[in-house]
Amino acid sequence: MKKILLFVVIALMLVQTVFAGSIVRTFSDVTINGGDTISVTYTADGTAPFVKEIIPGGWAVVNAGGGTVKLEGDIAVLRLQVGGSTTIKLKAPQLEQDYVFDGEYIIDGATAWIPFSPTTVKVGAGDGGCTPNEVCGEWSECVNDKKERTCYDGCEAQHRETESCGVPGTTDICEYMTWAESISPENYCGVGIGIIIGGIFVLVLLLRK
Repeated sequence: MKKILLFVVIALMLVQTVFAGSIVRTFSDVTINGGDTISVTYTADGTAPFVKEIIPGGWAVVNAGGGTVKLEGDIAVLRLQVGGSTTIKLKAPQLEQDYVFDGEYIIDGATAWIPFSPTTVKVGAGDGGCTPNEVCGEWSECVNDKKERTCYDGCEAQHRETESCGVPGTTDICEYMTWAESISPENYCGVGIGIIIGGIFVLVLLLRK
């Protein structure tokens, strides 16, 4: 009988430990405009848990809600309050697109992290948002058969484009001048051609003697 009672007590303790470690994550809104602020609430039982929230690029933590936040790249490590709930506020970027929030949590004394279900927040243009509209600058001068230009999406992102500027249907002579890169990495083609022309000129002078 004592063994049975002991087993029941241990089982109840384990059940309490499991359920005391549950955390519920809720978002105040999942459809917003660029620049708007949303609240993310973590309702926890038992001891103070840690939460690793993978924050999408461009978002910013504006209020830790009584907890503590340490940013490690795109991951916000949150130390929540003991029991009750902790609400943090995040500011959305201006770029219009869907953002997926992933995260996980662990309770003091536990060894395994438990993942949250991914939540998608849709950010629209609205009044303060931004609809991408790519605009590119002028092409640079042709250097070593390459030209570049910088393109902007009209919001926050930019990238560089590179294009060949050789004559279509012909063999690029610069392909045979790579040996001159050790002399002039930025203008190896012109340097290589100059050396060859100079060598030919010297050879012609020697042959005339």
